[in-house]
This record gives sequence, C-alpha cells and structure tokens, in this order.
Amino acid sequence: MSLPPAFVAEVRDRLVSLAEDRGIPGAVLAVLHDDEVHEWSTGVTSLSTGVEVTPEAVFQIGSITKVWTATLIMQLVDEDRVELDAPVRTYLPDLRFADPVATERTTVRHLLTHTSGVDGDVFEDFGRGDEAVARYVEACAGATSVMPPGAGWSYCNLGFVVLGRVVEVLTGVPWHRALRDRLVAPLGLATPVALAEEAIVFRASSGHLRDRATGRPRPAETWQLAQATAPAGGTPAARARDLLSFARMHLDGGLAQDGSRVLSEAAVVAMQEPQAEVPSASPGRDHWGLGWSVNDWDGVRAIGHGGLTIGQSAELRILPDRRIALALLMNAETGGPLVEAIETLVLGELAEVTVPPRPAPPETPAPVVDPARYEGVYERRGYRREVAWTGEALRLSSHYSGPLSELYPDPDPDDLIPADERTFFAYDPDADDRVPILFLGLEAGGHAHAMFDGRVAPHVGGGVGL
Repeated sequence: MSLPPAFVAEVRDRLVSLAEDRGIPGAVLAVLHDDEVHEWSTGVTSLSTGVEVTPEAVFQIGSITKVWTATLIMQLVDEDRVELDAPVRTYLPDLRFADPVATERTTVRHLLTHTSGVDGDVFEDFGRGDEAVARYVEACAGATSVMPPGAGWSYCNLGFVVLGRVVEVLTGVPWHRALRDRLVAPLGLATPVALAEEAIVFRASSGHLRDRATGRPRPAETWQLAQATAPAGGTPAARARDLLSFARMHLDGGLAQDGSRVLSEAAVVAMQEPQAEVPSASPGRDHWGLGWSVNDWDGVRAIGHGGLTIGQSAELRILPDRRIALALLMNAETGGPLVEAIETLVLGELAEVTVPPRPAPPETPAPVVDPARYEGVYERRGYRREVAWTGEALRLSSHYSGPLSELYPDPDPDDLIPADERTFFAYDPDADDRVPILFLGLEAGGHAHAMFDGRVAPHVGGGVGL
C-alpha cells in the first residue's frame, strides 16, 4: 500500500531540515510498511566531493553489525554447533582474559547480552588480512574486567569480536566471508560489505566530525576502524534497504524473501526475548536480548540497534507485531535528535506508537545531596574521568587514551546537570548533545561505579580538586 503523498512529503521535508539543523551532510531513510520499502535521501556523501546521496549510497552501520554477528552465532546454535550457556573457551580453548574467573566462566550468552563484565573498548589495529580477528582475540589476554560475568550490564565491543572469532573457527572462513556466504548472499543482498575495497564500488559515504571551534561538520581523515573490529561494527557498510531486508527476515521467522530458511523460528524468537536489564535514564530503553535491544513501547514490542563509527551513525528499529521497520543512515555523529524526531514521526503515524523520548536534562536541576558520594576517578580502557565538587556543582573532566584519542581531543571540563540521585547529564561536544551519566550502586553506600556511554567505569580513587 502506497503511503499518502502528504506524509511522504512531510517525512522528506523533516529529514532535510533536521539534517541541515544538526550539521549532517547526508542521510538515507528507508521504511518497511505493508511489505513495501519507501526511501528518502538528502545531502552529499562527502563535503569533499559533493557527490549526491541517493538510496544506493552505502554508509557505515557501526554496531548494527552486532545483530548480524549474533545471527551468525544463532545459525550455529541451530546447527547444534554452539550452546549459548557453554563457556566461550569450549570453542576457543586458547582464549584468555586478564581475570581468570572471566576466562573460565564467560559464556556465549554473556557476550551476546553484554553481561560478560569484560572491559570491551579495544580499538587497537591488529593489521589487515584474514588473521586480523584472530590476532585481536589473542590480545584479549590483557583485557581486564569491570565486574564478574553475569553481575550486570556493560556494553562490550570486544565480546562481539570474540563471537566473530567463534564464527571463524566453526565455519572455517574469515568473519567477513561468513557474513557474505551465510547471510548477505542467502538474503539476496548486495551489502553489508566489510572491507574498504568492497565498499568503494558503491556510492560510499565518508564520515564527518564536528569541528568544535566552528560547530560545523568537517570530513574525517580516517574512513573506518581497524579490520579486526569488523564483527563488532568497526568496518561494515550497507544500504538502508538491505538493512530492511535483514529486518524482514527477522519479521518472517527466519525466512528470506524467496522462502528459503536462513534462521530457525525458535532462534528468531529467542533473540527478541529480554535477557538482561540495562541501566537506563529512559523507561522503554532498558532491556537487551541476544544481540538486539528489546523493549516495550506502550505495549508494543520494539527491537533494534544503533551504530556509531568515525563520523557516521545509524539506526535500525523494528516493531515485530506491527511488521514495520525503519533504517536511518547518516554521515555525522550529531544525529541523536534527528533519530528521535524521525522515529516519532514515522512510527507514530504508521504504527500509532509513542516513541519513548531520549533522555534529556530536566528544566530544573535536582539538588546534589552529599557530593562526596560522586567525587573521584572513574577509569576503564580508553578513558579516565574525574568528578569533583566545585562548591556549586559536580564538574566532569575527561581524558582519553588509545587510538580514538587521536581523533577525539579531550573535551573541556563540564558541570554535570543532576536529574535525580543517580542520573546526571554531561555535554558531548562531538555529538553536540547532552548525554546521561549513571552512578550505580549508591544504595550500598560509598563509591560504586559510573556508567558513561553505556559502559561501566569502576571508581578507582579519590577525586582531584578542580
């Protein structure tokens, strides 16, 4: 069924205006409704070239790739080659983490649900070639843990690279070939592609970073993360419509459009069941399944995943009970408010569902009771953050390290805006947005840990006066 012309025009106008307002050079939106795909596009693939964005353009999909990796794992579960609650070392006997307990007890399910407790933001470059993922996993011997396996939720990129290695070992081919042979080709798709030399044959979009001095987008000098991070989302690029074909397979109980079976119906159901509770500043965005974010939006089931790479961002949202899916790809990192506005417009109109608002600072900040409970240093791989009381507010200082520090300089110290006892908001200059920080475990007394960007950072010492 065709969409009303007035609605098509409204979506187009909103996409164009929001992209301009948010400093996003180019974007593609695709919507699956009544088994038809509708597409909109705006802008350019790169400010350096001025090439027009069309629905044929490929953008990096970032961590949406994790759901593809999860689907590959579930295919192996269907084939009785993987058990979700088996230790990962069952399949990777040489796997080591810094914590012996994590080494022995981390299961496949822990990795799929981000409950392994392993400090997971490892972005070092392990070179190119078919052994890149294997070299990454060898280096996991140095990966520390922020909590024991199963003790809580903390987003973990490393876990999905390890899962990618499980795929490689059990299929006998590199992850990017398993992706092509077991999902992309059976679904009859052209993308995702995982290597730069594969992406270049398409109308490929380049990333753009926000210039902090001017507030304007500028082309990123680096196109993708290291090849070894591909199973977690560091390199794959896709067309929006191909993401919807993948979504359709999950809507159709594991069947491709030609009727062939790609995944069992039981596996599809299992992936969409809540498996872990996610600390969140927004009701309706607080559960995780096997690869998917899994939530209840006013009684309507909503699954999905977002993605963020170097200057590119993406969103895939599916309402299984309404057979509606939405894919939005952008070549900037400032698209959070755009995603919310487009989902609210499209899903509100087509599915009559209320999209939960993104977390935002309160108009009237809450009082800070006992600042000493929050003060101190919170540290994990890739960053060190200090919270100190100025006498009037809690001030956050962030210090980045590792590969991403070359792309993202330390932000200026920023006063946190308190929403409630555990929820505060800090300004992210690269996303040009206020993002939530959660202080967890306060009920136990004393310092516990903080969650930045969905990652748990343990409290490691007293605060530093500012």
